[in-house]
Amino acid sequence: ENCLLTVPNEWLQDSIAIPLPKQTVRAQGFQNDTIQPELISFLKFDMNERIISLRFSESIDNATLKGNFFRLSSTNVPDEGNLHNLTLDISTSGVANVTTMHIAISESDFDLLSINDQFCSKKSNCWISVAFGGIKDMYGNI
Repeated sequence: ENCLLTVPNEWLQDSIAIPLPKQTVRAQGFQNDTIQPELISFLKFDMNERIISLRFSESIDNATLKGNFFRLSSTNVPDEGNLHNLTLDISTSGVANVTTMHIAISESDFDLLSINDQFCSKKSNCWISVAFGGIKDMYGNI
């Protein structure tokens, strides 16, 4: 009922270039967004700036970020029982920019990462995963 499209005056023209008057029409078919957001890229891990940057499949709601659902690992299979998983203790909120999120690394995680060279000490041993429920998209999908 509340999905309408309004076309301003003279924004469209007919086939012989006559401008059409302002029109508002209701969507005949409508489907809510029901697809959950996916982490598609680990863009940046920067210990100097203490920032992790991630890209998601769609715009995300930074207010729904749950730091303890994000997991750093030394392998691409974080559940294989490797001893170097670290659950991020994110003390500051993420900043959303369309599909990219920049997360500040907390002081406690920074200290742990600084003394452990088994993970995130080089590109080949720095992986991240997000458990179900760690972030929602702008429509509320988990």
